[in-house]
Amino acid sequence: MSQATGKDLKIMGETQSNGGQFDKVRTMGECTITGSVEADSCKVMGECSISGDLSCTTFKNMGEVAIGGSLAAKQARLMGQTQVQGHCALQQSVVYGELTIAQNVTGESMKVHGMLSVSGDVSLEALGMRGGIQVAGLLNCDTIDMVLKFNTINKVREIGATAERRIDDH
Repeated sequence: MSQATGKDLKIMGETQSNGGQFDKVRTMGECTITGSVEADSCKVMGECSISGDLSCTTFKNMGEVAIGGSLAAKQARLMGQTQVQGHCALQQSVVYGELTIAQNVTGESMKVHGMLSVSGDVSLEALGMRGGIQVAGLLNCDTIDMVLKFNTINKVREIGATAERRIDDH
C-alpha cells in the first residue's frame, strides 16, 4: 500500500490537515483531512472526515469516519460508524457497528456484528454476518454464514454462494 516515508500524521483535538503519504496516521478527537491519505497504518479515535481516498495496510476506526473517495486496506477493524462514498477493497475485515458503502465492496473475508449497507455489489470469499444487511446489488460469496436481526430491515437483491448458504432470522 504505502512505501515508508519516515513521517507520521498525529492529530489530537480539533483540527484540519492535508492528505499525503505517511507511515502512521493517528487521530484522536475531531479531524478533517483534505485530499487522499496513503499510509502503512491508520487509527482513528473520535471523528474523522477524509475528502479523498484512504489506502493503508491496517485501518482501525473506533469512532466515526467519513471517506469521500474509496477505501483500500489489507486489515480493517471498524468499530462505530464508517461511511465510504467510493469503492471499498478490504482483504480481511471485522465490523462492529455500521459500515455504509456507496459503491461496491470486494475482499477475502468480512465478519460483521452490526449493520452492512452497500449500494452496489458485494464480492467476498467469506462473509460472516450477525446483524442487519442491505445490498442493492449482488451479494456474491464463496461462503456465507448469516444470522439476521429480526427487528431490522434486511434486503439483498440477489445472493450467490458456492460452498454454503445458511440464513437464519432471529
